[in-house]
Amino acid sequence: MNRIYQEIEKKVSNESDRLFVSEKLQAFKESSDVGELNCIGKDLFPYEKKYMKLYGKECDILITTVGMREAPIIFSFLALRPKKGILLHTPQSEKTADKVINDHNIVSLGIKFEKVGIDEIDAAKNFQILKDQVLSKVKNKESVFVDPTGGRKVMGVSVATFAFFYRIPMVYLHAEEKMSIPIPFSGTIREIANPYECYGDIELSMLKRHFDRYDFDAALELCGKLEATVNDPILSLKLQKIVKLIEIYRDWDAFLHSTHFQGVSSKEEEARTKLADRLENLHRKELKRFGYKLANEKTMENNIEFLKKLQECWVNKKNICDPYRLVDLYANARRRAEQKKFDDATARLYRCLEMCSSIELQKFGMKDPNQPDYASFAQHIDIDLATLSQRFKVAAENYDLPDKLGLKAQMTLLSLTSSKIPVIYKAMDNQDKNKDNVMEKRNRSILAHGTNPIVAEDYKILDSSTWSMILEVVGSKDKAKDLINKATFPEMMI
Repeated sequence: MNRIYQEIEKKVSNESDRLFVSEKLQAFKESSDVGELNCIGKDLFPYEKKYMKLYGKECDILITTVGMREAPIIFSFLALRPKKGILLHTPQSEKTADKVINDHNIVSLGIKFEKVGIDEIDAAKNFQILKDQVLSKVKNKESVFVDPTGGRKVMGVSVATFAFFYRIPMVYLHAEEKMSIPIPFSGTIREIANPYECYGDIELSMLKRHFDRYDFDAALELCGKLEATVNDPILSLKLQKIVKLIEIYRDWDAFLHSTHFQGVSSKEEEARTKLADRLENLHRKELKRFGYKLANEKTMENNIEFLKKLQECWVNKKNICDPYRLVDLYANARRRAEQKKFDDATARLYRCLEMCSSIELQKFGMKDPNQPDYASFAQHIDIDLATLSQRFKVAAENYDLPDKLGLKAQMTLLSLTSSKIPVIYKAMDNQDKNKDNVMEKRNRSILAHGTNPIVAEDYKILDSSTWSMILEVVGSKDKAKDLINKATFPEMMI
């Protein structure tokens, strides 16, 4: 108790008060009678309240559990001096809450009180009560404190779980004891460190879920919150690598690898679009160096290989059509379908059909559908331009060769060749053979020319036909499967 005597010398400014407190503490030290110890504690209670040390941090709201003893609750309010107090009581401890509210030292502070009833033993019910009745009152969490000192342990567990989960600072009144009785003037307010803030376990789990569901912006936002609160230096460094990984896959998902630069581009802009370089540098120079396994290594190696192909095939023009971008676009459509965004997925599948026909036309000398070289095309299929024009008009039901080729015109041209993809397209667009007429449903969708949403069944039909067309364009089922495997995003391993 030597420390307490030293504190008394500092805390108790009035000499007669100091003498009285010292005598009572000496009697407390020498006694071994529980009844006497309790009496001494009651005698010193008014002096403890009078000389309670201020906590020193601004407190707008103090949320406390209330047990059968009012003293620890009163001490907390005197130390933190909040503007508002929320007293969490059970039916049995409501009288204690009233004693706290009506204590003359507390009344003098002008604190606005609110009582909230909680359960004595049901932690899950208490969490729900706190969430429904207390959380909405907590705005600036930095100036709100939770104190679970009073009441039963289950009440403390409920409140602590609530405070930790919602990142509300928590304190408790720490007091030394003799024979299970608090030693007067030993009580001090201490802050309880939040383990979730130190190690971010809950956020990391949520972060993985966001990444695995391709919600990259939400994942990055969560990383920002973690970086601002996490105290573990190892995790802090790891978070920097996680952010880089998320940014790369976010940019890949946004087709940044196919950026068309208009005018002079900076080295920084060009470097950002080189996703293969970014992922390879992160994977081989940073993650392996520090021993981080943020994703399956084989999947990342496959992704790097695929991105390199995209990077090698890139040219600075508006419409780049190659098998790698085709497969990448199809993989992107699958990700949107996994998110149940079937209209977005269908819009991408339709672009896959356009890219399929454009790539196929390249095999017959047609380099750019927007600037069609009909003479070259005619030469590749061993006919003259006049014959091509005549055959197209018949196939297109009396339409002439257009200045720019849309999807239907491209497929009409390809129907004059040995290509198999026009057959697949015709089946998709044929009302007689395909009762669903998926192309008509696509055309009536809100991202095309109508307002109808695409449902899963419609998407699946279009997906099946698009995949069949991709197999023809890529050259073989095995090659197409290999490419789609290498374009598949990994799951995060944290």
